[in-house]
Amino acid sequence: MNSPYRPSGPLNWLLGKFAAMPRWSIVGTTSAEKRSLAALKQLCNCHRLANAEFLRVEPSASRRPNRFRESTIRKLDARQKNASRIAGKSIQHHPVDLLCREEVLIRTCKNCLTSCGTNLIIDISSMPKRFFFPLISLALRSGMHENIIAVYASPAKYGATLAEDPLPWNAFPMFGATPLTGKGLKLIIGVGYQPLRLSEIVNGIRFNPENVELLLPFPSVHPGFVKNWEFVRQIRLEIKQLRDSAIKRVPTMNTSIAFDRIVAITNNGKNPAVLAPYGPKPVSLAMCLYGISCQDGSVPVEVGYTQPQVYSDSYSLGSAIDCDGNAVINANCIRLNGNNLYEI
Repeated sequence: MNSPYRPSGPLNWLLGKFAAMPRWSIVGTTSAEKRSLAALKQLCNCHRLANAEFLRVEPSASRRPNRFRESTIRKLDARQKNASRIAGKSIQHHPVDLLCREEVLIRTCKNCLTSCGTNLIIDISSMPKRFFFPLISLALRSGMHENIIAVYASPAKYGATLAEDPLPWNAFPMFGATPLTGKGLKLIIGVGYQPLRLSEIVNGIRFNPENVELLLPFPSVHPGFVKNWEFVRQIRLEIKQLRDSAIKRVPTMNTSIAFDRIVAITNNGKNPAVLAPYGPKPVSLAMCLYGISCQDGSVPVEVGYTQPQVYSDSYSLGSAIDCDGNAVINANCIRLNGNNLYEI
């Protein structure tokens, strides 16, 4: 399979390749995490910001008590104030409940995108997958954005607790309302840190062990790889007949290779698949783009998750810094000059 060239690399480097496109809109997240503002700051520092639309994802009002609520809201307030200081009048904040109804989520995403221009950056660093999957789908289908870049800022490290109280398995908004079934149905799991009730779908009647595949991020920084292998161990406890060959390594930060791996597993989309993005955001992005491409080609696909009702206020700590003192931000061009770069 010959893949198209998909430009990717550090955000500053990639923007340097778009000298003819001086201004960019960005959709990001007002989050308790420090890294949530890293891309916005870089964009402002190089004077490339057109406007910023930030989702302020609030702890769910329907989930009480929440031991992280008060500290999360304090951090959200501080982060929003900092974002406004960085971007000035160019930023708009859009408050939305973490577990809001699907129609509210989609309407909010559309409102953000309507205010954005031809050149668009979507920062998925701190954006819950429940939000960035439909957001990217809407952006690619809107026809408003000629160039789209997805960016991911790495944290300095992750907290001891990430998330709690996951909901039952459900498809993401816009990614499969009707559950898929069938003898040849593939289950592709992005290996992460917490299975979060994944056993409920693994133990279902939909999947044969020979059709389950695990995408193991590699390399993974300590102690991440320990948590990844614990994740695999728990899946093995649920699927006794899981083949060793089912564990397939994918680069932690390379969305393009992860996408091509999924395409290969599904025989260029000929085999219907359910995708479970529990792994790192760049691999989850590949699953998102694969799902969108399947929908555009009328290929059966379902992408879902067991959405946590609570996120820790210390999900991640700090921002990873490179040797030049800049935040480590990986950027992937997903549309270039009106052409989608991720298609089957």
